[in-house]
Amino acid sequence: MKQKRFKMSDVYGVNLHSTPSSPKKYAPNPNLYAFFIALGLSLLKDNGKFCYIIPQTILTAGDLDVLRYHLAKFTTIEKIIIFSGKMFIGRGLKQDKPIATSSLIFVIRRIMPNPLSCTEIIHYGNSNDNVEKCLENISRGKVKKRKIKQIDLLRSVSNWNFIKRDSIFLEFYNTYKKNTDNISIYYEHACSKPKFGNVFYFDRGLKYPKNKITEDNLKDGYSIVENIKNCYLAKTSGRFIDRKLLDFPFGSQGERVYQQKYKIIWSYINYDHFRFSKDNIMIDYNSVIISSDNKDELLWLLSLLNSSIAICIFDSLLRNENEKDILIGIKTVKEFVRVPKITEDNQFIKDEIIKRVEEMLALEDVLFGD
Repeated sequence: MKQKRFKMSDVYGVNLHSTPSSPKKYAPNPNLYAFFIALGLSLLKDNGKFCYIIPQTILTAGDLDVLRYHLAKFTTIEKIIIFSGKMFIGRGLKQDKPIATSSLIFVIRRIMPNPLSCTEIIHYGNSNDNVEKCLENISRGKVKKRKIKQIDLLRSVSNWNFIKRDSIFLEFYNTYKKNTDNISIYYEHACSKPKFGNVFYFDRGLKYPKNKITEDNLKDGYSIVENIKNCYLAKTSGRFIDRKLLDFPFGSQGERVYQQKYKIIWSYINYDHFRFSKDNIMIDYNSVIISSDNKDELLWLLSLLNSSIAICIFDSLLRNENEKDILIGIKTVKEFVRVPKITEDNQFIKDEIIKRVEEMLALEDVLFGD
């Protein structure tokens, strides 16, 4: 008897692998609660209703776009209640330690939404109220409520954190998208090669045996990057790994990513800065890289990634209240970072920024040398 193979594309009738418009080329890793929601939907009768309390990562996590899509497309989302405070505090011997997690409640009915379906959004902003006080104020209508069209949730499955943002941010973000180009002009080689004369690789770090790292300067190896906070230049650690020991994960673009002359690297979990390197470096699986032989364009990208605009967008759309981690991966950069539209009239501004970035990195290089 053959064992039935588990498919992420059909988990109790829910596709937890990819959305129709954004097929994934890697094995996704959605939070475990996605499977419970899929199971709950499969057990629910037509027109039945259920309510879940889950972390706010349902709004932001890249691999949960599939769940956002399914809920917005095939169910009627009646309410989403978001809490700024810590809802779970009974931990530890004295049962008084808070859990570092965000909280959200949603109410869903198993019925196809109609074009006019609206979702009630309640964002409980007072983080000092306990659970009982929060629920009491909500039930008595003492909390501001608003409604958004469910079709807007369907159109924005890449991220739902906008439902917590005010009109000022939304106006800014719409203007930002309107006046910029998609960063795909870099990562799509058919576009970047004729436009810039080079290709740009966006990839994740690698796995390699940590016990095989050596202090011997290997001719056929890579230098391990040292994790230094609050700097914009990646510093090598003086330790090396043989290229023969590298383990390229599924979906990786291979060693050519690291054979490019220039790189931008950052930490996937809780990045502090995007860093530049011109060395023959290697990063581990918890880091991310953009590489190319085009120095000027990488310096330009470095300035954009570290800009206050990019930081504002990351904080507004990817950070969740009471969650300790923010995750910035390849998909996140491709989705949310955009590039200014460069013309003959403003090319001189881009050139000046590239020049200044290079000068600033040179100053930091002197500091490391000293």
